[in-house]
Amino acid sequence: MGSLARPVAEAITWSGTAATVCAFAAFRGGPTLEPAALARSVGASEVRTYYMEDEDHVLGDLDVWEVDVDYASVPVDLEGHLASVLRRLVEAGGLVAWLGFEGSFDFEHVLAEDVSNQVYGVATDDWLRINLGDERWTDLTWASTVLRARAALRAAAAEGDDA
Repeated sequence: MGSLARPVAEAITWSGTAATVCAFAAFRGGPTLEPAALARSVGASEVRTYYMEDEDHVLGDLDVWEVDVDYASVPVDLEGHLASVLRRLVEAGGLVAWLGFEGSFDFEHVLAEDVSNQVYGVATDDWLRINLGDERWTDLTWASTVLRARAALRAAAAEGDDA
């Protein structure tokens, strides 16, 4: 089994009424997407966005938004839907986008090795990886993938600090 705390299909149905994908993305400024347009483009029933306030400026001038994507049920092509969510966030200006289980976000541990088993997708403008918890990923290879996303996020934050 892959390196996740629990299977993705089970984890995203925590509410008992729908499947909710919790996505996050770091932007310089805000996202350039409308929730309704995102919902239509990924086949979701609803999309909600939340600004994550970085009071300690852990990520410099980057703004992080949580984007909750609701589906009536777990999509048949779950991996395809998850990849679409990540792609849309990057297309909307996200420097790094990721998928995490409900309650997994913390600025001090964003995309860190100790929370890699709570992250199930990562993307930048030139790569995207999804982990559904299957045998394609070992703990080590998935943690390395999440750390690669963290490095991209830290580089983007440092780039903004240099500007």
